Amino acid sequence: MDGAAVDKCLADTKLQEAIVAGEAQAKDDYDVESTPTFFIIAANGVSTRLVGDLPYADFAKALNDAVPKS
Repeated sequence: MDGAAVDKCLADTKLQEAIVAGEAQAKDDYDVESTPTFFIIAANGVSTRLVGDLPYADFAKALNDAVPKS
């Protein structure tokens, strides 16, 4: 992205409003307080929330726990 594209993006008030609205919706609907925040949703609907700069092992465990056991 060149400087002109960055300036155009920063000047786009509709884009800014959409980003702020998305942030507010994430906070209201899912209690997202920071980035990164990830949700791993298992087949049975159980959700695991991962917040922050977490190690690979935390993601691997959440994903493995979400996979249905046969």
